[in-house]
Amino acid sequence: MQNQDMTQTSQTKLAAPQLISWFLANRGRQTLMMGIALLLGGICYFTIDRPLARWADTLSPQTNDAWQLVTRFGLSEWYLVLAGFMLVVYKLITRDAMIAWRCWLIVACIGGSGLVVNLFKWIFGRYRPPMLLTKDQFGFAFFEHGYMVHSFPSGHSATAAALMILACQFMPRFRWLWLCLGLLIAISRIFVGAHYASDVIVGWTIGLLFSAMVCRVIRKPQIADV
Repeated sequence: MQNQDMTQTSQTKLAAPQLISWFLANRGRQTLMMGIALLLGGICYFTIDRPLARWADTLSPQTNDAWQLVTRFGLSEWYLVLAGFMLVVYKLITRDAMIAWRCWLIVACIGGSGLVVNLFKWIFGRYRPPMLLTKDQFGFAFFEHGYMVHSFPSGHSATAAALMILACQFMPRFRWLWLCLGLLIAISRIFVGAHYASDVIVGWTIGLLFSAMVCRVIRKPQIADV
């Protein structure tokens, strides 16, 4: 019985980089991680958000195009449509439990964290950087609706963190590569002028914590040896 419990624990253990795994080990550390993210976000709000946004606006068109290419990998629709298609393949053709497990993880991690982020966007209604640059509007318009008042938190950053967790689950050997790519996608939102640094920090943390929870709930299927 003890061996069975240990097996189940190892199956749900996240294969994230060591520092992140430490934070995700229990609810207390997860709360600590969210608190750190909010603290850093608050510091950025009062210090670097505005000057960083103005600096990003001065980047050359070539540099902006490069960051635009990177930021496209944070579009959640790509992954949700692909996962949905693969679930249809599973139902109609392969009946492969591993394919179904991966697809459900993708849908739950990316789709679920996206819903959480969109709820916060609607509540906080933060002005995006273009509003600062063109109208000198900075801060929050609570419960307002529209793209230009949906800056906080960053949805692309949440997707990037979810992708990092998913990639670590599927291919844990390259966990540090996935971490770097996840951070790169999130940071790109600042350089393309779509978000502030505080939006990115909080969005990335939401995606990370939500996806970690999902990966513990949706367990990897047991494949019997033939």
